[in-house]
Amino acid sequence: MGLKISIRRELVNLTFPIFVETLLIMLLGAVDTFMLSHYSDNTVAAVGLVNQLLMFVFLIFEVTTQGTSVFCSQYIGAGQRKNMLQVVGVSLLFNGCVGVAISSFLYFRGTALLELMNLRPELMPDGEMYMHIVGGFAFTQSVSFTLSAILRSANRAYYPMLITLLVNVLNFVGNYALIFGKFGFPEMGVEGAAISTSFSRCVAMGLLFIILFRKVIRRIPLAYFRPFPWEKLKNVLRIGLPSLLS
Repeated sequence: MGLKISIRRELVNLTFPIFVETLLIMLLGAVDTFMLSHYSDNTVAAVGLVNQLLMFVFLIFEVTTQGTSVFCSQYIGAGQRKNMLQVVGVSLLFNGCVGVAISSFLYFRGTALLELMNLRPELMPDGEMYMHIVGGFAFTQSVSFTLSAILRSANRAYYPMLITLLVNVLNFVGNYALIFGKFGFPEMGVEGAAISTSFSRCVAMGLLFIILFRKVIRRIPLAYFRPFPWEKLKNVLRIGLPSLLS
């Protein structure tokens, strides 16, 4: 009986932070839409559509996080530090490259996507503005997903949750200041919301990096990647791709 209670407690300790973190990530874009609704009705429609596209993009970023969690947990449990660091390295590199590629596409081809989604012409300037800024910094969320997966596998699930909570507070204050022109800032409307959200995600990525290298790993020796561990990347994608398609 005591063992069952202990296992149940461990499951709650692991799943509760993940649930809250996921909810807060979704809330970040919703806060923009909510606060802009008090600024202009047109901006709400444009930003809401862009956020729908971005949520789909974030699903793509989840490809490697599933495999990263599985293999990092496995190697940490087995005490195979070199293998764990190789998985960390290839996951960060792959998701970072994919994130930059998709961010570039959203920045340069975001207008075509909005036209494909039949965004009305009068809403296009606001949609383009938000897409260029938030979409252009989408890679920060890609890297943050990977960092969160690594921390969760190392039994540090509460750190990503707390950082995401802090970032939501930061985004709320930033939106208030930049959308409506408070605290001495200019009134920027949808551009202010985009800047606030992107800056908040950059802060989250930076804090996650700091915690990872202070609490889990001190450094990643480059010698572990000569030759490049392609097999580790294949294993990570072998887990991640089916989870994306299912």
